[in-house]
Amino acid sequence: MNNEKQLICWQLIAFTMLLWLPYAAKADILRVKQDGTGDYVLIADALSAANTGDTVLIYPGEYFENLFVSDKQLVIAGASLVDGGPVMTRQTIINGGGNSTCLRLLRMAAGTEISRLTFKNGHSAYLGGIEYDFGAGITLGQSTVVISDCVITENYAYRSGGGGICVVALCHLTLSGCSIYNNKATASGGGILAGGNSTVVFDSINRNSIYMNYASLGADMNLSKTFAVVDDTIKLDTITVAGFNHHYIRRSGTSGEIDYSFQVLPNAHVLDLKDGPLYVSPSGSDENDGLSPENPMKSIRWALYNLRCDTDHTGRIILDEGLYSTSATGEIYPLFIKNNTSIEGSTTGQSVIDCELEERIINSGDTTTRLIAFSNLDIKNFYHEQSGLGGRSFVYFTTSDRVTFVNLSFHGVTNISSAPGMIFNAVDSLFVRKTRFYDIRLARGTIVNNWLLTNQQCFGLFESVVFNNNYSICCPYEPDLRFLRAIQAGGLGMTLHFINSEISDNIDSSNTTLYVTGGMSISDRAKAWVVNSTIGGNISTSPLGAAIGLVDGAEVRFINSIIYGNTPNQMFSIRGENNLPNTLHFSHSVLQGGAEAILTDGPGHSIFFDETNITTDPQWVGYGTYPYALSGFSPCIDAGTLDLPEGIVLPDKDLAGQPRMYGGMVDMGAYEFNPVGLEPIRPEEPQEKKMLIVSPNPVKDGLLITYQIQDAGYLSIEVYNQLGRMVKKLVDRNETAGKGSFYWNLLDSTGNRISKGTYFIKLKLNNTETSEKMVVM
Repeated sequence: MNNEKQLICWQLIAFTMLLWLPYAAKADILRVKQDGTGDYVLIADALSAANTGDTVLIYPGEYFENLFVSDKQLVIAGASLVDGGPVMTRQTIINGGGNSTCLRLLRMAAGTEISRLTFKNGHSAYLGGIEYDFGAGITLGQSTVVISDCVITENYAYRSGGGGICVVALCHLTLSGCSIYNNKATASGGGILAGGNSTVVFDSINRNSIYMNYASLGADMNLSKTFAVVDDTIKLDTITVAGFNHHYIRRSGTSGEIDYSFQVLPNAHVLDLKDGPLYVSPSGSDENDGLSPENPMKSIRWALYNLRCDTDHTGRIILDEGLYSTSATGEIYPLFIKNNTSIEGSTTGQSVIDCELEERIINSGDTTTRLIAFSNLDIKNFYHEQSGLGGRSFVYFTTSDRVTFVNLSFHGVTNISSAPGMIFNAVDSLFVRKTRFYDIRLARGTIVNNWLLTNQQCFGLFESVVFNNNYSICCPYEPDLRFLRAIQAGGLGMTLHFINSEISDNIDSSNTTLYVTGGMSISDRAKAWVVNSTIGGNISTSPLGAAIGLVDGAEVRFINSIIYGNTPNQMFSIRGENNLPNTLHFSHSVLQGGAEAILTDGPGHSIFFDETNITTDPQWVGYGTYPYALSGFSPCIDAGTLDLPEGIVLPDKDLAGQPRMYGGMVDMGAYEFNPVGLEPIRPEEPQEKKMLIVSPNPVKDGLLITYQIQDAGYLSIEVYNQLGRMVKKLVDRNETAGKGSFYWNLLDSTGNRISKGTYFIKLKLNNTETSEKMVVM
C-alpha cells in the first residue's frame, strides 16, 4: 500500500514538472547592449520579446526611448543585478527625450521589479480621458511592482501630476533605495503622486531620498485621499525640509483635508526655510540668501521654495523691477504658491512676469490657504490649447480665506480650451483693485469665475478695474465673453461690489443664437452692487447677446453707472435651472433704451427704474487714453448721488486719476469730469483714431484683427510677406462706418498655415491706406 502511495506521489511530481517545464524554459535573460553584442540593441524590442518570468538586463549607456509594458511579470534591471560587478545605475540611463513618459507599466504581475536604472527627461502631457497619461518618469497602473536602487530625476509632468513616479488605479508599489529629485509637475506630486486605491511601501532599511522636486501642490509627494500607506510612519534618507511640511510632503484624507496622522522620519534634510521677507531681482543670484535688497535671489520660484509660510506667518517676497521669466530668471510655471504668501512688485519701476506662452501662471490648490496677495505686477503671455473637455485656467485658486490683487495687469493671454480664464473656487473674500485685463482671447470666455461650495459665503470687491479689448473665440464651451461670472452654486450667499470700474470694447464672436454676455454675468441668487462704473462699446454676434446678463435669481443694483453703446443689447434677465426670476434696481444711472430695452424670457422679473435715471447719450470723449471719460457736454456731470448703501465706499480717484468728487458732487460712470484737470473736449476737435489693430503680436496660434473706420466705403484687408507677395485676402467688401473685428487662423489662400517670420497686414478704404507689421512665431 505504501509502495502504491509512493508511486502515485512520484507520478504527481512528474506531472507537475511536465506542466512547469514550458514556463521554466521561458524564464530567459535578455541582454540589451548598445554596441550590438547583446540580444537586443533597443530596450523596447527586448520588452516586446520578453515573456512572463524573464529578466531584461540593460547594460551601461543612454537609451533614448519611451517604454510601455503590460500584462507580464518581468525583472527590468541594470546588468550588475545578475552579472555582478560595479553598480552603474547612473551610467545606465533611460532618457525620455522630452517626448513622453520614460516607462509605463500596466497590469504587471507580482514579482515585477525595476532596479539599478536612471530615468530622466521624461515628459507627459495629459490631454484628458486617459489616466495612464499621467506621470513623466515612471507611471504604474493596476500593477504590483518593486522599484529598487533607481535614480529618477529631471522629469516633467506637463498638465498632470507625478513628475518622478505616478501611481494610479489599484497598484502596490514598494520603493527601496531610490533617489527621486529635481522632478517637476504642473499639477501635484513633483516627485511622487499616488492615488486610486493604491498602496505604497517605503523601505525603512534601504531608505529612499525624495527631495528638491517641484509642484504647486505636494512638491515632493502628494499622497491622495484614496491612497493607503502600510505604515503611518514613512522613513526616508533625505527630504527637502525638516519636520512635517505639507507643501512638500502631503497626504490628504477622505474629504481632501490634510491628514496629519502620519509622520516622516528622515536622516537628513536639504533646506532650512527662511522667514523673509525675501528679496528677488533679475540681477540677483539664487546662491544668495535673499534676506536683503543688497543680496537678492534671482528667481521668484526659488524664493517661494525657500519661504516659510504657515497659518500664523505671512511670507513676503519683494521683487525688484525687471523681467521674470523662464529664459531670464529660470522661473517654473505655475508658481508654487503656499498659504499666506504675498508677492509684491516694485513701487518705483515695473516688475514683469512673462509666462513666455507656457500654461498656467499662478496656481494654489492648497486647501489650507489663508491669504494670497499680489501687487504691482505686469503678468503676461499665457498660452494654452486643448481640445475636448478639460484644460487649464491661467490663474487658479481654491479654498482660500482671502485673495487680493492690487495694481496688476493681465494681458497677452490665449486659452483655447473648455477652462475659464481665471477661477476662484470657494474663495471667501476676493479683492481686486486698480487692475486691468486686456488683450485676452478665450474660448470658454470667462475671465473671473467664482464658485461657492455648499454652506459657504463669499464677498468680492472689484474697484478701479478695467476690462477692455478682449475677445472670445468660437467654441462649444459656454462661448460668451464675461469679465465676471458669479455662481453661487448652493452656497449661503455671494455678494459683489463692482465700483469705479470699466468694461469696454470687448467682442464676443460665439456665433450662437443663445443668450450670451460680453461683459458681466451674475447668476444663481448672487447679489451685486454696480456703482460708478462704465459698461460700453461691447459687441456680441448673437442676436440675444448683451453686455450684462442676469440669470436665475440674481439681484443687482446699478448706482451712478452708465450702460450704453453695447451691441446688439445692453442687458438681459432670464431664468436658469432653478427657474428663478431676477431683480434689477437702477438709481442715478444711464441705461440705453431704458427698462423697456432689457431682454427677458418672460414675465416675473422685477425691474425698478425711476426718474433719477436717464436714457440719453452720455457724450463720452470718444478717443485718447480715456475714450469713455465724460466730455464737457455730458448729461452725466453732477448727475450722480452720494447717498450710497452702507458698505459702499468710493475711492479717492477715478479711473483717470482725477479726484472722484468735484465741488461736493459726483458724476455718473467711472470718470469724473473736472474742468480744472480736464478741459472740455468739443466734438470738432477729435484726434485721429487708429484704423487697424492686430493682437497678439508676436502671434503663435491666431490673430484678432480689429478695424475702425470713420466713413463707409469699399474695405480691403490683405496680408503680405516680406517680399511683397500677398498671402491672404481677409476682407474685400463694402463696409459701413464703425468698428469691426474678426479672427484669422493664420491659414493662407491655399489653406496652409503661414510660416514663421514677419508679415504686413494692409487696410485700404477708398483712398486711405494703413498697415501693421506682425511677427509669426
